[in-house]
Amino acid sequence: MREDTDVVSVHFQLLDRVSVRVCPNTPSMMRLRLNTGMDSGGSLTISLRANKTEMRNETIIVACVNAASPFLGFNSSLNCTTAFFQGYPLSLSAWSRRANLIIPYPETDNWYLSLQLMCPENTEECEQAVVHVETTLYLVPCLNDCGPYGQCLLLRRHSYLYAGCSCKAGWRGWSCTDNSTAQTVAQQRAAALLLTLSNLMFLAPITVSVKRFFLVEASVYAYTMFFSTFYHACDQPGEAVLCILNYDTLQYCDFLGSGAAIWVTILCMARLKAVLKYVLFLLGTLVIAMSLQLDRRGIWNMLGPCLFAFVIMASMWTYRCGHRRQCYPTSWQRWTFYLLPGISMASVGVAIYTSMMTSDNYYYTHSIWHVLLAGSAALLLPPPDEHTEPWTCSQKFPCHYQICKNDREELYTVT
Repeated sequence: MREDTDVVSVHFQLLDRVSVRVCPNTPSMMRLRLNTGMDSGGSLTISLRANKTEMRNETIIVACVNAASPFLGFNSSLNCTTAFFQGYPLSLSAWSRRANLIIPYPETDNWYLSLQLMCPENTEECEQAVVHVETTLYLVPCLNDCGPYGQCLLLRRHSYLYAGCSCKAGWRGWSCTDNSTAQTVAQQRAAALLLTLSNLMFLAPITVSVKRFFLVEASVYAYTMFFSTFYHACDQPGEAVLCILNYDTLQYCDFLGSGAAIWVTILCMARLKAVLKYVLFLLGTLVIAMSLQLDRRGIWNMLGPCLFAFVIMASMWTYRCGHRRQCYPTSWQRWTFYLLPGISMASVGVAIYTSMMTSDNYYYTHSIWHVLLAGSAALLLPPPDEHTEPWTCSQKFPCHYQICKNDREELYTVT
């Protein structure tokens, strides 16, 4: 019986019994229906276990797994080859009562498991022997759920669905069990600290924003720092991992915060009117959220809004240059100590993010990206508006009490 348990997850089990009855005269056969068109993206796992008390020293059980047609010629050949398929052989004996087989990405068809008890020559007692074999048959997306050093991912293309393990920390293999190039625990912890602590650089633009009364921008930077820190803490495999929320939620919030931080920084540099600036803040963030839902790792999710914001900023600066008949910003100190270093840091960060970041140097290059993004935001933020009131309360009450002398009535009155 076929039981679909999840996406690319199927459990095959016998209807009326626990184990298969295997005899020496005729093969016992089971059909596994993997012909739905959605079963070729996982791994077919077959586990056999023979009854200990029924196995004799001189007998063996031979099994074959084939697609399209079963293998029935155990008496003449044991290579499991049919006219349609080169099968997979398995064997059980008194010394090895278990056998396992894993077939990655099985082709769409009816698969067959054939078993037969083989007796040595001139053994009449074996001809009447019967052995019961327990079978465990599953179709799973990823073996062992990729273990602690991997993540099981599903890929859908043109109505085909495939599953595979994305290994981390240098681990390899079908289920991320090959540690030939794996990182040590110390290296994993160092990488996790590097990726998380580099986000503390966002304290610089948060402080600058608060001092210059850009409270919305400071809130966006704080949001980005928080979710980027905990996303990278959850993104690490093995020992160095800490997840306060679902991994997918943390990843989405991290990408959204990064895009929104760049968006609000460029628009803040444009020095728009307050109402227009906050409307663009909100609309841009909503567009970024929509694009991330469509394609989270698309390069235009961040590049598109940033280019649009840059066009707005360039237009406003050009207008001010023509209106004032001088370069904007007018201060050479601002160009020398703030704008040019900030633009250089942002350019280097974008170059690293788009062309230099690989899986091998991810821990270092992405940490540098955090530092450059936060540092450029702190340098590029414009000075506060001249009419902005300071944080200290300097407003005087319109009315106050004063004691004055009335010479006519020789009384003191309060006015």
